[in-house]
Amino acid sequence: MDLEKQPAPQAPAPEGCLTVAIRIPVRIVVLVLVVPVRIVWDAFVVVGRFLRDSVLRPLWRALVVWPCVALWRYVVVPLAKAVGWLGKVLVVIPLVWLYRYVLTPVGQGIAWLARGIAAGLVWVYARVLTPVGHGIVWLLKGVGAVLTLIGRGIA
Repeated sequence: MDLEKQPAPQAPAPEGCLTVAIRIPVRIVVLVLVVPVRIVWDAFVVVGRFLRDSVLRPLWRALVVWPCVALWRYVVVPLAKAVGWLGKVLVVIPLVWLYRYVLTPVGQGIAWLARGIAAGLVWVYARVLTPVGHGIVWLLKGVGAVLTLIGRGIA
């Protein structure tokens, strides 16, 4: 519901003689020059689409698309498969063998050796260094107590 009234549409402004005098020759020029050019242009468009659909597209397929498809299908794909097979045989399989039969046993040997060395170091720490450290701390506590008594006696 519109609560405000809209103003009544105004009638178009009256055209003067000069406007009519200019508009009529312009329409004649458009009719004589522009319309025939547009008709010729539309005819060219129709002919161009016909040639594209009936001549150029099949020619493009015959001269470009099918040779590219054949090149891809019969040259590139077989060569790529051959290169892939060579890569597998010359790179992947030797690397798998190297990992499985050389690196894994060497790594396991290094891990065994590291576990042995670590066990020896843990034994040295627990059985030698810890008691020596406790002895040094006990000795330093005694020296500290003696120095404390000497310091108190002097002061």
